Amino acid sequence: MKSARFFATFGVSICLILASAAQGMTVIFEDNFDGTSGDINTMVPDIRPGSETWVAANFFNADGSVDNLATIGGSMTLAFRPENGFAYTLDASISGISGDIDWFGVGFANGQSTLISSNARFTTNVVVGTAWMLYRGENRPEPTPPDTMPPATFNVAQLGTGMKATGTPTNQGIINGANWLALSTDAGGDIDMRIVLDTTGGSGNWTATWFAKRPDDSFEVVRATTTIPTTSEANFTSVGISNARPDVSGVDGTIEFFSLISEPDLGTNLPGDFNGDNVVDAADYTVWRDNLGAPTEAAFAIGTGTGAGGISADDYNLWRNNFGSSLAATLVASGASAVPEPSSWLLITSVSGVALFAIRKASK
Repeated sequence: MKSARFFATFGVSICLILASAAQGMTVIFEDNFDGTSGDINTMVPDIRPGSETWVAANFFNADGSVDNLATIGGSMTLAFRPENGFAYTLDASISGISGDIDWFGVGFANGQSTLISSNARFTTNVVVGTAWMLYRGENRPEPTPPDTMPPATFNVAQLGTGMKATGTPTNQGIINGANWLALSTDAGGDIDMRIVLDTTGGSGNWTATWFAKRPDDSFEVVRATTTIPTTSEANFTSVGISNARPDVSGVDGTIEFFSLISEPDLGTNLPGDFNGDNVVDAADYTVWRDNLGAPTEAAFAIGTGTGAGGISADDYNLWRNNFGSSLAATLVASGASAVPEPSSWLLITSVSGVALFAIRKASK
């Protein structure tokens, strides 16, 4: 299945590259799971903005497979905090899903853990979902007549609070669920899931929209755009995948692809214009240089960095690629067109997405 779906995921990667070049989008995370069948915990994704590694229960493997252990689930996550001013698109492709009503989950959450526990699978306590969705190995439609079979169980798009259990009721990851409006009777097989987190409206106006499709189809909205409570915004601290019960009586499948991209609001924000004066120039370089290593993009004008969380060499690359995009004629006449260069270690740590895409393997 890895070979069969490689070209589809490679095509997605190429589209992301072209979109990034044309529209200022940034690939924050990407993983094609072309590693070994060993534990993925502490492994590095194909693309990352900094030093992030997978934090995972030991049944998740680097080749995307899931060990059939007698467990009650867990998660695999990457540390991430959204910034205001961006639209984030989270994508995951999972193939060969089979089993019972247990599920794979994909989305944004609060927390990271290597625990094998029901408390670490986006529903409650340790790793708690914020905007996420789950897809089951088996769906059960509403019984007719009632009570002739187990209760109805559908794929669900979840909006949780991300709040940990201490001092709050449990199951904060599933307090606001909605059955998928599309594909509602499907389960098992291959599925692509997508969540768009839109923070362009600033704090208090974050929204999420949920999508899904079969690999050969187009994405359909499975839950309409929903406003995220302001109190939940601080609880977006990770992204990843969960599994409810990876054992012989639960659910199985192979994770083929995972990515997170950011796109600024180009109607109001100019990528690289870190001081917000509508000109990408040397002054913006100074803002970047003076705040390099900051854990958030708070020093930047909203929506002008990469949106990857923190200020890094990737923000320099964004600035450099957009240098002069709105440069005033007076600055050009004065010769202020030289592009300052950062220290050599920053250049070494800059990641070339094109190179990473090019070296992917076509099969395991």
